[in-house]
Amino acid sequence: MFKIHRSAWLVSLLLLPSLAIGQERALPEGKTPSATETRGYDSPDDFRFHLDGREIGHAEFLRADPVEIVVGGTEVPEGEPMPVLGFSTEEGFLAWAIRSPHADGIQDFLVRIKEAQRYEEERNQDAIDRQSEILRHTEEGMRRLSATHGLDLNDRALLDIATDDSNPLVDPVLKSVILYNGQNYACNPCRWLPTLSFPNLGWFNMNNRASSYRQMGGIALLCDRTWFRGPRVWFIAFPIPFFQINDLGILGFDNRASSIIH
Repeated sequence: MFKIHRSAWLVSLLLLPSLAIGQERALPEGKTPSATETRGYDSPDDFRFHLDGREIGHAEFLRADPVEIVVGGTEVPEGEPMPVLGFSTEEGFLAWAIRSPHADGIQDFLVRIKEAQRYEEERNQDAIDRQSEILRHTEEGMRRLSATHGLDLNDRALLDIATDDSNPLVDPVLKSVILYNGQNYACNPCRWLPTLSFPNLGWFNMNNRASSYRQMGGIALLCDRTWFRGPRVWFIAFPIPFFQINDLGILGFDNRASSIIH
């Protein structure tokens, strides 16, 4: 896969109209990193909402329905709400992205998306079969660990065993995001999605069904339409290696995700 040098990406962004780079407010910085490894978000009060650099209330944020949303990516003191940055235009998001500490990671995702979209008009049966096999393998591994350790599939201890505390002689069972059909991590069904591009969640009976979400590190992107189009939510799990939100409706994204990349 080719990569675009950051300088070239910067030049291409600067050619876009109405970027207004100097007008975007930087991410709020915490005084100290969070001491916890897990951060869960259960209500709108756990977030601080912004639109195009202006702090707004939750109801106004939902009415605005931003085209790009960024969750995380900044150090937040324990007990402080997580910033949620909304952008009403893609150009505004790109202007923020190029100045952010996560510019290279976001750039890599945008390149991966462009590469994936080349196959949008193909039949893609081979990709469907291979991804289905990967998902089956991951689910079997999780159920095997659940039975071995006597832990529920949603138990955080099981997730630890499947990731950080996995057997060093084999690959971790879980290196992924988890989409849940119900709020509060109700697994009926849920999907353990590895680090891949999934352009159509309908291939796995999860189109427009995700209501809660967990992420093990890195960057992930939920998209409103298939093939990574439409409004998008960027989850940047830094500095928190394990992020979860029990109701995607808080972000205006309940039962909306049709594609995901992690």
